[in-house]
Amino acid sequence: MRILVLAQVASSMALLAISSPLGACDALESGRLDNLEFRFDADDRLIPASFGTPLATGLKIDVLAFEAGSSGKAPVTVSLAHSRNQGVARVPEYAGNRVTLSGRAPGSAEIEITAAAGNDYFDVTVADIAKLTLSYPGVLLLPESPPVRVVQGGVARFGVDLKDDQGRGLIGYGAFPVTITPATAGAARASTDVAHLSVEFAELGAVTLSPLGADDLEVTVVPATDVASVTIEIIETTTAVGGTALAVVRGATTDGDIVVGLSELATVTSETPQVCTVKEAPKLGDAVFTVTAAAAGECQLTATFEALTATDSTTITPRDETTQ
Repeated sequence: MRILVLAQVASSMALLAISSPLGACDALESGRLDNLEFRFDADDRLIPASFGTPLATGLKIDVLAFEAGSSGKAPVTVSLAHSRNQGVARVPEYAGNRVTLSGRAPGSAEIEITAAAGNDYFDVTVADIAKLTLSYPGVLLLPESPPVRVVQGGVARFGVDLKDDQGRGLIGYGAFPVTITPATAGAARASTDVAHLSVEFAELGAVTLSPLGADDLEVTVVPATDVASVTIEIIETTTAVGGTALAVVRGATTDGDIVVGLSELATVTSETPQVCTVKEAPKLGDAVFTVTAAAAGECQLTATFEALTATDSTTITPRDETTQ
């Protein structure tokens, strides 16, 4: 498992924090009868979530089911999924090997799963959210945070951390308890992302995000014309054929202030598609793109925002020359 945490950004004192693993996934846990194995579909988290992590009341989580002991962990097709305590947790839907749980009230519920590989059970704990901490989109600034600027019309992805009244970490996606002021300034996007709150900002000016039980976050929404330059950085300087890397796009004002929220506004293209391909990776953070190595050579990417462009490149090595 490789976790990318920090990379230098331009010439400022900013450090880029990628708030998710690259290619990591949560550990599998056996059901009570050892016929099936389960894990949360929560790969966008920096630290994989234990299957015993409580589900937050009012939120949902997707569980993936696999045949126990199968080589390669073969997914199973779920034919029935049912909660034995629907007052605590329900199963609103299931398809393929994915089962969606909905937290209803604090407590514990037994979930029954039936598939061709056999039936099995697991328990889910549900707890109320006491504290939701937000972090700024992808940027860790030293020694202290300057004003955070978000481009108008952009989607900024704020890191989310949930705790109950005992300080236990919680998991879930849905309508996070965050108030945006003024209410017309922005709106949260519906998402199955457990690690980020995606907000689209519509109005210029100061905006406050007030999460339940935690400190407010202040941002300033600026017009696209305030973005004087863009940068793109490929996090890994080299990668092997068949491997992946991340690329991150950021904007800056003439004063050097970082502008985030370029998700869905900035585009990234590969100038060397025979060597590497690129696509946006919304679950991995703010304006993050996944780069896939197709052949040995020099991979060059171009980022475009409005009339601004920036490039970066990395070396793709043959598969047997880099340890994955």
